[in-house]
Amino acid sequence: MVINISSAAGDIPTPMMQIYSATKAFVKVFSACLNSECAGTGIEVQCIVPFIVATNMTISALNLGKPSLMYPGPDEYVTHALRTVGVRSMTHGYWLHSLQAFIIGCFPAWFVEKHGFSLLSLINSLKRTSL
Repeated sequence: MVINISSAAGDIPTPMMQIYSATKAFVKVFSACLNSECAGTGIEVQCIVPFIVATNMTISALNLGKPSLMYPGPDEYVTHALRTVGVRSMTHGYWLHSLQAFIIGCFPAWFVEKHGFSLLSLINSLKRTSL
């Protein structure tokens, strides 16, 4: 089993994060290609595509405060993500991250490209007030 870590930033245009977003998009596509190439060999490749996880870096950079339901801490995130090993070749690893991806996926690509970061901020603010 090969597990690669990408990021939702690779799917959503994120201002001031071009290199990070591009490398995370690469990891996702690379993982899918490698998984196809390894089919039938007994080697599985999984790509985990998280949204925001409350690490020391994200807490200070985004002013998140403590881990929460919306922004799980690393231990909680890993616990959830490990449940997907061998189940799916691509996963968001955490149920609320999958919900975020679903909501964003309901919009046409041109809209996400133009308003993706604003849309993600809106979803996050709605969830903060409702949770």
